[in-house]
Amino acid sequence: MSKNDEVLDSSYYQMARAAYKSDKDLEGVFSVKDPEGNTMQLWDRGKTFHDKQTGMDAVVFERVVDGKTQVMVSFRGTEGGEIFEKDSLKPGEGMKDALTDGKFFIRRDGVHDPAPAPKAGERGEDPRRYWNEENGQWEYHSQFEQAEKVMKQIKEDYAKKDVELYVTGHSLGGALSEYVAAFDENIRCLTWNAPSAKHLLPPELQERANNGEFTGRIVTIVHGSDTIGYGPFGPYDGHIGSTYAVTPPASKEAISKLPLELRIAFEANRFLDSIKDKPGYHYQNDKYFPMGKDGNLASPYLLNVDTGERVYDSPGKLLGSGEIRVVVGNLEQAVRDMKRNAQEFQDKVPRLISNMMALLETAESKRLEAKITDIRAHVEHLSFWYIRTATEISDFIEKKADDYKKTDENY
Repeated sequence: MSKNDEVLDSSYYQMARAAYKSDKDLEGVFSVKDPEGNTMQLWDRGKTFHDKQTGMDAVVFERVVDGKTQVMVSFRGTEGGEIFEKDSLKPGEGMKDALTDGKFFIRRDGVHDPAPAPKAGERGEDPRRYWNEENGQWEYHSQFEQAEKVMKQIKEDYAKKDVELYVTGHSLGGALSEYVAAFDENIRCLTWNAPSAKHLLPPELQERANNGEFTGRIVTIVHGSDTIGYGPFGPYDGHIGSTYAVTPPASKEAISKLPLELRIAFEANRFLDSIKDKPGYHYQNDKYFPMGKDGNLASPYLLNVDTGERVYDSPGKLLGSGEIRVVVGNLEQAVRDMKRNAQEFQDKVPRLISNMMALLETAESKRLEAKITDIRAHVEHLSFWYIRTATEISDFIEKKADDYKKTDENY
């Protein structure tokens, strides 16, 4: 697949920025450009979605590559400059975004929390509230609920086509993107300075996120000094997928050692630096997110926030479109860990059996005696199986690590 056919970091980045444009300012054909302004890719603009009540906005881009339809859904983020109408205290378009931010990221409400049912004799309908048939309860409309509807509509629109589905967004738009991507294994997601939306997922998806099951297809790129994307008082407890910082973030340990007054002042300054025009760490600034001529992120610094390790591939490649790099040192460490765990398990088994035998001697019931004997047999069988299997797997990994080393030496 040529660079023109791949969905590049620049594709995600520029379409995330395009979501802030009005429909009249969005051209029918969207051009993804390199740093010198040359066109790299052309995408057709598809549907746009605007929910006046919640303030959710999204735009769809599409193109056909080798018979497959690539579809990018870009969600608009918080319109911070339009909280109030110009020269007025009337709420602007950005007020709905600000209320969403407060509701879900400060108050940390749930997307499908129940709303109070209409009271008997109540006249008229509350437009903020709707009946969720699937959950069997009244709920409040929200941007996240509307984003779910957008993705449902997209799937219906492209049901008869061979589709590759992508989502992106900046800030709140990135959080919406990550949220909807978690529900569909076929979606790839790359976002910019998005706050973590992991706490908004249903419990089973939160567990999968905590287990690292989304790291291969949902990626968040943040500025290390942005309190919104990176997190206040240190990093979030993880985004839904992987998190990468383009600048060295402040040490959480160092921040925690500051006196409370200094810590609050430090975080207040970080927040202001994030949202002010300058330095404006939260915004899509090309200085903070430089793109190379190949269309991928060319930041001289890239840190995997989840592991604390520097990485040297672009986020697009980390999403699976690039080559797989095997780190032999990681394989060797995995072998050592597995062998150590097997040995520790083997060492604990005799003591466990000894305790069971002591319990057996004090048992007054023949029925209990039979159960303990049965459990002991299962423990011995499990011990034998685990140690044998762990040894086989560690030997296999060790052999593969040696093979990779030999292959490396030959090149």
